Formats: sequence, C-alpha cells, structure tokens
Amino acid sequence: MKFFNNKKSNPLEMDSYSTRSERLSNLFKPDSIYEGATLSYIVTLLFVLIDYVCLYTVWNTVQTESANLVRLLSLGCAVCLDVPMAIAAIALKKYHQGLCSKNSAKIIAIASIVTFAITFIFALCFRMVTKDLTFDVSAGGTMTNTQSESSEGSGSVLVAALFCGFIPLCTSIGSFVISYFGVDPLKQKIYSLNKEKIAIQSQLVDLEKVLIERKQADSYKAFLLEREKSMLSQFKDECTTAGALLKQATRDAIMEKLQTPDDINVVTESGRKINDEAMNNTAKDLPVLV
Repeated sequence: MKFFNNKKSNPLEMDSYSTRSERLSNLFKPDSIYEGATLSYIVTLLFVLIDYVCLYTVWNTVQTESANLVRLLSLGCAVCLDVPMAIAAIALKKYHQGLCSKNSAKIIAIASIVTFAITFIFALCFRMVTKDLTFDVSAGGTMTNTQSESSEGSGSVLVAALFCGFIPLCTSIGSFVISYFGVDPLKQKIYSLNKEKIAIQSQLVDLEKVLIERKQADSYKAFLLEREKSMLSQFKDECTTAGALLKQATRDAIMEKLQTPDDINVVTESGRKINDEAMNNTAKDLPVLV
C-alpha cells in the first residue's frame, strides 16, 4: 500500500520505543536553531567577549601600570553592558507569559537599563576622549598608533571611534533580542514540572510494587505456616500409626507363644482396643488390625 508520500506501509514494523523522559525531551526541543536558552547564553557570552576586547584597547591606553587591572575593568564593563540587557529580556518574557508580576518585571528592567545606560554613556565618552590615542591614519591610509594632524585623518579617526563606541550598544541590543526570543521560561517550567511528574510517578510505581511484593510475601508466609502445620499433623498421624503397628506386631509375637484359646482371646481383645484408640487419635482411617 502506498500513501501520498510514496512510502510503503509495513503493518508489522515496530514503532520506535523510548522512555517517557526521552519522549518529553523530544517534545520540548527548540523549533529552530535560533531558539533555546543555550544558544542565547552562548551568544551573550560572545557579545561580552567582543565588548571586552573593544574596551581593553581603550583602558590599555590610559592604564599601563597593571595589566590585571586593565583586564578586570574591561571585563566588568563588558558584563555591565550585555548581561543586564539579557536579564531584562528574560524578566520581560516572564511577565508576558504570566510567570512574574508587573512590579517585579519593572524593577528588574529599570535596574538593568540604568546599569547599561551608565556604563554605555561613560564607555562612549571614554572612547571619544581617547580616540586620538587609539586610532590614527597614516599618509598611506592605514591605521597606526601615532597622532595625525590632517583633517581627513581626523575624520577617519572620529568615525572609527564612533563605530567602536556604538558596538557595545549593538551587542547589548543583540543580547536583549536573542534572550527574549531564545529563552522560554514558561516552556522550561512546564518541562521541569513534567520531568518531576514522571519521577514521582516512577517512585509511586516502585512503592506499589514493594507493597504488592509484601502482600505476596505475607501470603507465602501464611502458606508455609499452614504447610508446616499440615506436615506436623501428618507426622503425628504417622507416629500414631507406627506405634499401633508396633503394638500389633508385639501382640502377634505373643500370640504365637500362647497355647490356650482364652489367652488368645485376651490378646485379641487388647488389639481391638489399640485399633479403637488409633482411630480416635488420627484423622484418617487406619487399617483394621486383626
């Protein structure tokens, strides 16, 4: 049989099998490569690295005593430019999905924007003030590390300084956009709750299995106890029967030694009493001893 996709249908072919956790992970996979919290974190980290390099060149022109201080200042400014905007995007997404209140989202957004704005304004001013120390254009049109006095060179330096100065703004906006689009707090919350539900249900199944096994153990214990009682009763009956047979054998041996009918009658009457006693003490019929 063929369907519209021209693929043959095999009714005996088994479907793919996987655990509930694997199926849940497949169900909550991102719809595109641009979605997913992992990608947004990686891109934000890349933006921080870009801003770090741009700021390092500026700080390195005015701070030459400590290389570690230059690195720390550059890294701190880069983090303040990109990370707060990513946090603001996630807070806004949570508010739109109903996972946080308006006041909470507003406080986080205001604090993030203020942190970014202060850092960006001072970083831009710092870039413009140190543009002549950072950029220069030689007569051949290439950038050098010496000061230029020509108007054309000054214009190129100004454009280069403005471009480098606005790169942190672009990376911050990019962090905001990729975080808002990539991170899905509601989807992640549902995924976490479903995983927890699966774990709890698995534990309940294990507990039910333990309870069933315990009931089976109690039943087996009662069965063994009744079996032992039955075997004990059977053993007692066998002992009683063996005792009666032994008495009968003893009486037969005595009867062989007796010669008068009266003595034989006495022994026979004793045998009947032994048989009666054995019948009364056992639950099954004993063979009649003659």
